[in-house]
Amino acid sequence: MKAKEEGHKEATVQAGEDLRLLLSFLRNVSLRRSWAANGQVLDPSEGGAFEAALVAIYEGTDNALAACHKLFCGLDEPVKEGAITCRFFSIRAIIETPYMLFQPAVLRTDFLLRDPTQRTLYKEARGY
Repeated sequence: MKAKEEGHKEATVQAGEDLRLLLSFLRNVSLRRSWAANGQVLDPSEGGAFEAALVAIYEGTDNALAACHKLFCGLDEPVKEGAITCRFFSIRAIIETPYMLFQPAVLRTDFLLRDPTQRTLYKEARGY
């Protein structure tokens, strides 16, 4: 009985982490759309990858579940078939990076200049 309770507890924790990651992804897509609508310059390949992942997740089929799984696991697979610029592990790294780092460059410059650790995280998430 104890093993069953532990398994249930672990599954609940994992489900919570996955849900947090999915909500963070949705928030990030929303922010990117808002920034683009306000004329902020964003990386077009990165934005395209986020939009492709969003469409895959919104599909509501087994493919959507597969896309969520790839995002949750941070798999080294392209977001869209034939796309070589952005992969699920890159999107996961980006959405797990502190929010301040993903504001348009004009808004994040001061923050990055003050905190070298955050600057390194930002570069690593983008593969620099």
